Amino acid sequence: MNSFFMGLLAVAAAAVLWGTTGTIQAFLPEARDPLAVGALRLIIGGAGLLIFARALTGPLPQWRQLPKRAVILAGLSMAAYNALFFFGVAQAGVAMGTLVALGSAPIWVALYTAFRDRALPGALPLLGQGMAIIGGALVILAPGVSNVPLLGLGFAAGAGVSYAAYAVISAQMPTHLGPLWVAALVFGAAAVIISPGLLVVNLAWIDSLTSLVLLVFLGLGATALAYWCFTWGLRRVPVGTAVTFTLIEPLSAFLLAVTLVGETANAQSIIGAAILLSGLFVLTRAGRAG
Repeated sequence: MNSFFMGLLAVAAAAVLWGTTGTIQAFLPEARDPLAVGALRLIIGGAGLLIFARALTGPLPQWRQLPKRAVILAGLSMAAYNALFFFGVAQAGVAMGTLVALGSAPIWVALYTAFRDRALPGALPLLGQGMAIIGGALVILAPGVSNVPLLGLGFAAGAGVSYAAYAVISAQMPTHLGPLWVAALVFGAAAVIISPGLLVVNLAWIDSLTSLVLLVFLGLGATALAYWCFTWGLRRVPVGTAVTFTLIEPLSAFLLAVTLVGETANAQSIIGAAILLSGLFVLTRAGRAG
């Protein structure tokens, strides 16, 4: 299996892990603070990545060899993504907030790439991205969603921009660092940036071993391991394709909601899943052709 397909598998694995986030939050106490969950996710994930990187790959390269500006910008982008995403979901609802944040990210990356290269993407990648976004929208949006506040849409769109910026910056990190150290540095920076937020949020809901275990999995599994896979995949897959492949996340979240939480599958979601998977197949063919 060549490097491109290995990269796609890594990105898909990351998206599946991210898809567990909604199910995990459903099992947390109802009094949970979404912003606290987001901050703790970054802090636990960042600490885990730093420990993994040191244990598995050895000491960090010399300080003067680090792309400090890129690390800080990527960390700011990831911290902004988490904050804006949770604000967007709170204002616009989970479905619409998730759709705008995840669905807009491939568009922002495509616009940036077109501006950088002074050329439009090929027809096949555009077709695949379009199908994946439409399919993801059908999976995420329940019938009858309406009256979405513009402020919430703005927060969600800002989350999409922030996520696209994180992906572009991470993909351009020097290769000598290795994907694990790249993810560790970026999430370590994001954790430092967002940690003061814990001073103003409610943490009283963390009052059981179950909550602690779920938060640790959210940080180590759905964040640290997931973003390690994603960063590894970014070294082998064009950033626009990688970001579009993360639309597997709502599909995996939908499947988990049906199988574990007891939600009901409807025809719209099933059709959307088929279109989404078809779009990802077209992107895979486009990558093979390239």
